[in-house]
Amino acid sequence: MQVLAHFLLITVCLSVTPSTALQCYTCQKTVKTVDRFTKEETETLQCTEDPADWTVETCSDQREFCSKGKGVISYSSVKYDRGCAIPEGSVQDSVEDNLDSGGNSICWYHLRKGGYRTGTVSCFCNTDLCNEGGRNLASYSMIMMFLILVLLKYNV
Repeated sequence: MQVLAHFLLITVCLSVTPSTALQCYTCQKTVKTVDRFTKEETETLQCTEDPADWTVETCSDQREFCSKGKGVISYSSVKYDRGCAIPEGSVQDSVEDNLDSGGNSICWYHLRKGGYRTGTVSCFCNTDLCNEGGRNLASYSMIMMFLILVLLKYNV
């Protein structure tokens, strides 16, 4: 039982960390194109789902969350984005919000007439580097709770 008490004390100490600014993945990859007629050069942001294109940014506003978005422009064209942003949705969107229940994210899915999702989605999460991809990673606290339950079950 003393081992369990030490384990719980260490867990509490590790989970209490000083508040720091949120860090998020962002996409800063630009692509230069030249208009074939005017020869005018333009640079556009081209974010992909490839982590090699991402960098880490520190959010500057305490209201900002990590954001991950996918905009369906046409059947063959999709625009991705990542970074720091203040969450916002619209009336035409359906919402999946688990912030109130202790989760760390909220997503807005754009709907077309008839209530069908268009494929355009904006998601926001509030833990460091949580906007990496489609995977849902277990949080540190969830892992610790699982370990505590296992220890309690086996009376270690």
